[in-house]
Amino acid sequence: MRKGFCLFVLLSFLAGCITYSPQFAPESVISNVRRHTVSIATYYIMDIEMYAKFMADNRMFVKYPVQIEGPKKCAAIIGAGTVLRDNHVVSVRHMFDDYYGIPPSKIYVFIQGHGHAVEADVVCKSKAGTFYDDYAIIKLREKTHLPGLRIGEEQPKTGDRVIFTGSTGGFAFFSRFGHVAELRWYFRSDERQVLHLTPFEQFSYMVTFPGGPGDSGGSICNVKGELVGIMYCGLTNYSEEYIFANPLDMLKNFLRVNGLENLI
Repeated sequence: MRKGFCLFVLLSFLAGCITYSPQFAPESVISNVRRHTVSIATYYIMDIEMYAKFMADNRMFVKYPVQIEGPKKCAAIIGAGTVLRDNHVVSVRHMFDDYYGIPPSKIYVFIQGHGHAVEADVVCKSKAGTFYDDYAIIKLREKTHLPGLRIGEEQPKTGDRVIFTGSTGGFAFFSRFGHVAELRWYFRSDERQVLHLTPFEQFSYMVTFPGGPGDSGGSICNVKGELVGIMYCGLTNYSEEYIFANPLDMLKNFLRVNGLENLI
């Protein structure tokens, strides 16, 4: 790794001084969810040509240029994740994919109140065979002394209260409080101008809003403080960004397939 990485971080967050209304969920639950939901910056070093393509890429990323020494360029993708047991963090595959054949150079995890960014390494990630198969597990190089959030046993029902936290537009640790919705069907018109009612997938997405780029990998938690979904994509409709998550069983299956049942 080249010398000269500039990672200007202000981590003097006084999380313990923040109070939360108990009307939505117990204050201890909200505080614990926020402590376990982290912001992530994944760094990519590339030549000038690839860097220009990367920064012009219109995928829904929050990207920042990062200063390094030498002729190459560096950019960071911003997202989120959730601390599980044994210093593992669950996030999304597309935060750590190779872009233009270039793998991530560094992964930095930001934890509220920790004082500095913690480096992490990819343990496993989805195969990228389908759009919705978008999970990853990374492991921190330092102990956080956090016990890790539990993964819920039950799929939340439409209308249930949820706490969802990500890095919307670069807003780190941005928690929102609302109700989970579901979405499966949409209208489309084909080339013959015939109207069709079409499913996105063969399952219903969990949907939270408002949100936006940077929420990828962020947590959806129930009012017991259990992780019940991972935000990974979204769409804009009438100037509002709606964020999708898969059914809970798909996250659990990803962990089982990769031999990580102990994190459930």
